[in-house]
Amino acid sequence: MPGKVYIKLLREMWTDVTPAVSYWRHTTLESDTRLPAMATDKHL
Repeated sequence: MPGKVYIKLLREMWTDVTPAVSYWRHTTLESDTRLPAMATDKHL
């Protein structure tokens, strides 16, 4: 499949729901596949 996904995946602490769309609630970071600032992805 073409394309690639970069995501910051959050988990709600109280309900253990992933992905948490209500980022203003208490969440923990499940995974973060975003690129750092000024970086490029060479594995296309």
